[in-house]
Amino acid sequence: MDNRFNMGTTKTFSLPAKLSLILVSTALIPLMLFGLIALYQTKQGTTITVRERNTHVSRQAAERITQYINNSTIVINSIAENLTNSDEFAQRNLLLFRSISNRFKQFNTMSVYNTDGTIKINPSMEAQAHQLAQDLIKKVLISNDNELSSFYIRKLDLSPSILVATPIIRLQKLESVLITELNLMHMWYLVDEIQIGEKGVLHVISDRNCVIATGDGRRKKDVFKEKIYEENLDQSTLYQNNGQIFLNQFNEDVLAVGTDMTVLPWKVIMEQPLDEAYALSNSIRLELFISMIIFLIAALLVGTLSGRSQLIKPIRTLALATDELAKGNLDYRVKIETGDEFEQLGDAFNDMALRLKDLQQRLIQEERHAMFGRIASGLAHDLKHPIQAIETSSRLMDQLYHDAEFRKTFHTTVEREFSKINDFLFNLHNLTHDMPYHPRPININTVIREAAETFKAIAEERQITLQLATPDENIMVHADKKILNRAFSNLISNAIQATANHGKVILSTKRYQDYVEISVKDTGRGIPTKRLAKLFEDFVTSKGRGLGLGLAITKKVIEQHGGKISVSSRVGEGTSFTIKLDLANLN
Repeated sequence: MDNRFNMGTTKTFSLPAKLSLILVSTALIPLMLFGLIALYQTKQGTTITVRERNTHVSRQAAERITQYINNSTIVINSIAENLTNSDEFAQRNLLLFRSISNRFKQFNTMSVYNTDGTIKINPSMEAQAHQLAQDLIKKVLISNDNELSSFYIRKLDLSPSILVATPIIRLQKLESVLITELNLMHMWYLVDEIQIGEKGVLHVISDRNCVIATGDGRRKKDVFKEKIYEENLDQSTLYQNNGQIFLNQFNEDVLAVGTDMTVLPWKVIMEQPLDEAYALSNSIRLELFISMIIFLIAALLVGTLSGRSQLIKPIRTLALATDELAKGNLDYRVKIETGDEFEQLGDAFNDMALRLKDLQQRLIQEERHAMFGRIASGLAHDLKHPIQAIETSSRLMDQLYHDAEFRKTFHTTVEREFSKINDFLFNLHNLTHDMPYHPRPININTVIREAAETFKAIAEERQITLQLATPDENIMVHADKKILNRAFSNLISNAIQATANHGKVILSTKRYQDYVEISVKDTGRGIPTKRLAKLFEDFVTSKGRGLGLGLAITKKVIEQHGGKISVSSRVGEGTSFTIKLDLANLN
């Protein structure tokens, strides 16, 4: 063996490029540790700051909503006191309600109920509000103090509202209850107004965890549907100091922090996407990352320059040689003089190329011999029988020349066998030359029937059922009838030859929107799967003898018509050939 391939006795050289990479890796370790620590501290500080800020905003919003309700309650209490000191409860108080509603837009309606729940003054509330009023009156009878209803949407103008029930006391006795419908449009405006960044929005959640106000335009409809805020979320952690990070219903990672309200059992949630909430932290991390990349590039540049001649150049030389080898250039040789393993690899490559060239020449010779053998065998098979038939008849000619019946038989035999030879030579010629092609609109069903009629006698002789499943309609295609008939004849002939006696060959056509599908199916012995892939190739036959030109020519004819042919088969069950041709555009 050549000593240059003996790795045990050859001196191994260390590559400067490897040393450079080791130095680069060593320098990156402290940089990466510093970067990780800096990123962690930045993230922690930003997280605390963002959550405290969002919590503060939610608290401010809760306080403003609470203040709005408290101020409205103070006005309502004042009105109730005026009603208490008034001796006229009917017309005068009704005018007072209208005046107050005109002056204070937050009051939709005001009505006075008796303690038994009947309306005393101004029965103008909607059915839903009236039912809530009945429940509030029961609570006022127990507490003798103001009571607030749950949130609801007025059907009249789709405005958010709650009811405020205020006791009307005369002579230290609860005489009646003032029910005021408080409009919460101010809360909606406030929620829309308060925003953090571009995407941070407020939500107000009811005691039933339903969204009753939101600054997110995508959730406005949730308010009217009484939809629960994030049904799959455990909301208990939202109202703690750290809030909660989760994937919302819009597949956005968000940070949400909440605050409880004091007057009502509602909660205010500030929700902000993480990419916006931690934009500053992400920016700092990006800067650190860019700095690390710059340092890495500088270090790699130094390592590349120092190792170019010992590492990069040999690799490129070998890559180029491999590419040339892949293109078939087996005469290409490499020249590497680095004194290390690359030089050994180059020598090994040259030796491999030399051996591959010898191997290729032997394979070409063997393949050429095999091809010539297949062609010679096929020619001998396909021409042997016609020539033998002519030869046999010719030998009898001297003896039976005066027999008129024999001369007639001789003439018929010679014509038939020469016709077979001509067909064979014609197929062989068409395989390597363009066939004459004169397309015109034809009825494909007519071509199928004519091709089947040619083999009717042969099928009956072998007791094979030749079944036609073609509709009566005209299915027009643009084709050359003569060569298309030859293609179908090849398929029908093969199907009959592959089918045992008492078998069946089915010819069918099926029309689709823009193409027709022709099927030639037999119940013969079938074709093994491994032979299907090469069934349409030149000089390939499933009969074991002959050149196998029929299917190759059939495929060429179908493709010449712009169609496609495919085959499926199962051993022992039969074979099916499927042809697809475009329908003719008769316009």
